[in-house]
Amino acid sequence: MATKIAELNSEDNSLQEYIQNVFQESQTSASSHRRLVRTLRKVLDRADELDEVTEFFNEFARCVAFVLPLRKAEQCAEKVVRFVTLFVKNCQLAEDEAPNPAYAQITDDLLAFLIHGVNAKLKNVRFRSIQLIACIVSTLNEIEDSLSRVLASELIDRLQDKEATIRVQSVLALSRLQIDISEEEDDEDYDNELGRLVTDKLLTLLYSDPSPEVRRAVLLNLIRTKQTLPYLLERARDESDLNRKWVFTRVLRQIPDFRMLSITMREKVLKWGLTDRDSGVKDTAVKLLANNWMENVDGDLMELLERLDVMNSEVPSLALAALFDLRPEIPTGIELPPEFWSELSVEGAFFAKCVCKYLHDKSIYSDVLPTLSQFAEMMESLLCTLNALDEDSPQAPEADFKLEQLLEIVENSDYSDEVGRRRILDVLRSILLSLSVSETLTRTCVRLYRKLSANDSDLALQISELFEELRERYLEPLEMTRKRRLSEDNDNPNDDSGMESDDSFHSAVSSVPESEQSGEYKTQKLVIELRFLIIIQAMLEISGKSLQSNQHITNMLKNNIVPAIRNHDEIIRMKGLRCLGLCGTVDIELARMNLNTFLQCFEDGDEVLKIEALKVITDFVIIHGFDLASDRNEATDTVPSRVPTTKEDFIKKLEETLRSALVAQDMAMLQTVGCEAAGKLLLLQFIKSSSLLNFLLVLYFHPLTSKNIELRQCLGYCLPAFCYSRSENQEIFSETFVESFATIAVALEETPSEDDDLTLSKVAGQFIEWLDPAKCLSEEPSSVAGMNVGKDILRYLPSANATERKALASVLGKLPLSPKVSLEYLRDVYEKGSNLVELNVLKDSASTSAVKKFVDRLETMAGQGAEDLSGMMEESILNEVAEEMLDAI
Repeated sequence: MATKIAELNSEDNSLQEYIQNVFQESQTSASSHRRLVRTLRKVLDRADELDEVTEFFNEFARCVAFVLPLRKAEQCAEKVVRFVTLFVKNCQLAEDEAPNPAYAQITDDLLAFLIHGVNAKLKNVRFRSIQLIACIVSTLNEIEDSLSRVLASELIDRLQDKEATIRVQSVLALSRLQIDISEEEDDEDYDNELGRLVTDKLLTLLYSDPSPEVRRAVLLNLIRTKQTLPYLLERARDESDLNRKWVFTRVLRQIPDFRMLSITMREKVLKWGLTDRDSGVKDTAVKLLANNWMENVDGDLMELLERLDVMNSEVPSLALAALFDLRPEIPTGIELPPEFWSELSVEGAFFAKCVCKYLHDKSIYSDVLPTLSQFAEMMESLLCTLNALDEDSPQAPEADFKLEQLLEIVENSDYSDEVGRRRILDVLRSILLSLSVSETLTRTCVRLYRKLSANDSDLALQISELFEELRERYLEPLEMTRKRRLSEDNDNPNDDSGMESDDSFHSAVSSVPESEQSGEYKTQKLVIELRFLIIIQAMLEISGKSLQSNQHITNMLKNNIVPAIRNHDEIIRMKGLRCLGLCGTVDIELARMNLNTFLQCFEDGDEVLKIEALKVITDFVIIHGFDLASDRNEATDTVPSRVPTTKEDFIKKLEETLRSALVAQDMAMLQTVGCEAAGKLLLLQFIKSSSLLNFLLVLYFHPLTSKNIELRQCLGYCLPAFCYSRSENQEIFSETFVESFATIAVALEETPSEDDDLTLSKVAGQFIEWLDPAKCLSEEPSSVAGMNVGKDILRYLPSANATERKALASVLGKLPLSPKVSLEYLRDVYEKGSNLVELNVLKDSASTSAVKKFVDRLETMAGQGAEDLSGMMEESILNEVAEEMLDAI
């Protein structure tokens, strides 16, 4: 081949031979491309001198045309593409140094030639044409307006090509036509219109294209602007692990400073990366945080925390934990001087808590913390500050948060210091007696109180004493003030006769705010009652003992929880129901006694009340089982009338409750909670109902639930988990296979679906996948699940419409049939299939052929041959006829 190139200077060789020889050698090795480009340039210069540029291009294009039909895997074609790209780039560089019309003409003519192949019928031609266009466009310094219009008009249509490789190359070619519109002054310019159109098309591909390669191409080539950056960062939740990884290795690393992102976007990106299921993506996110983001803040962790939402998000905790695992020298070598604690900030308190938690989890001793007495002093100071602040003050949440962080630090401390322990107990008591602290802080305080108590009974005793002090401090003075005001109003009735002006003024002042004083009294009383319930809930959440024998908690139930349920205030009532439900989860007698209350709340309450009641009922069943159902012969007169007395009636009542939640189309959240409850009870085998499973299957595919993302996500986990957990569950699923399919078919026909991709064939395919015994965790697969479905399909096919028949017939060959099925059952199914084939009931050649193949498969399974199985069927028919004759005689 080298000898052919050496002959370029010979006068015996024509121009065509020169070009052919260059293209021939370019296919052998990429290392010779630069030399070949110089050689071809000499040929072009010579052709320009002889005014034969047109002839040069014709032969050049003819050689390129030989490459277009070659498939993607052909290495020689890839080498030619790289060679042509390098040649065009070299021509562009030469034109910049010494303008030559021949160089520009070659580029324009080549692009015009390749555009004709963009819409070719052969996919290889389309792919190679767009690939060459993308490579050539990437070498151009600027693109003329006319060329931009032509490329955009042709390539935008190719973004919808059925071949993913073609869509990828179209993205690469169109990416050069984007314009950062935010930097342009004239938004009405045509170039801006074209750039906006291209960007919009690429954005659509970014979140809707099914191919991860196409989404990756858009991710790496889409222009970075304020408008497109949120869409790019959302690819951190892409289905493809590689795409998610590229977000952290390319997109985020190209941002010079993470502080350019909004705090919401920082939180989202960190959460998605640090909680990713793929370890590679997670490691990449941690390295981005430890290297790039820490470099942006000059290694200052306090500033990094200031750029995150420390008070209201879990992301900062995840970030510090990941950072400490990567760089353990940070928490182990930290020093917290007294100035740090005296000027404690929100970020400082949070950082100290994370450091202490890391050291405690790793069992590393450190003396950087103050003593328990010093912690008690700091918490007392913060509590005084919190009590002195107004409820609407912006400093109040900060003081509450810092106090909570100190409590969590103290929770992991050593309590061998008895003096410090007592001081901490006094602080905890003061916190619980305060009406200014948040519910989160209260829960943390009760948890620490339990740690310092001997047992649950001791905790209940101390909480009971605390309630007495709360009543003495708040309720009794409030009642006394109210009674005094009422007595003053009765002793000084309004009198219009002979009053001086000052007396009239004071009388008016005292009479006008009477309703306001009554409203203020009710508000303060509700606040105190809510405080009782918050503490009770926090205590019940960590209690593990039976409550029936504990007199203190029984008193709380009578004095606080039951009155709260009867309260007209919605917040108090909901909190009381939550506490009553927690009582029932740890004591079956309390659950049985109060089950009627929750059933009534579900039947008569609003959506919020229904949701709470359904959650409690589900928890009761999961924890106590069907022992909740009492036998009337053994129960006392206190058995509620709504509670079923037998296990069978209880299951029916439970299914009825779940169904009423599942059909509540106007209550989307109740539907979701109902699906979660039904999924749990089915998965744990408390309910073995094919009809309830039918409800869930229909809801999953029904068009009316397409906008209820929470419900779809819940069922997307529950249904596969149910089918794959036990072979028995697959048998239950097989019983409702055809019934659910028929109901879904009616729903898709009557209700327009926003998801055009959802077809009956896909529904049937998904059903078959859930029936796969290879994915089931049971060691022994079901012997009848597949045969049950086959029998039901054969029974349903004659009454099905064309679309249903096509979908069901297509899955007959995919049914998992077990060789352990009984021969009697096999003969029954064989008989039904043979009748459909012999009598041509379906009137559809495709469906009849599918049934015929299924029948042949049954013959093979029988291991006897068609004659024996047919003989068995004829004998069965004769026996049935004989029985009918005997009955007639």
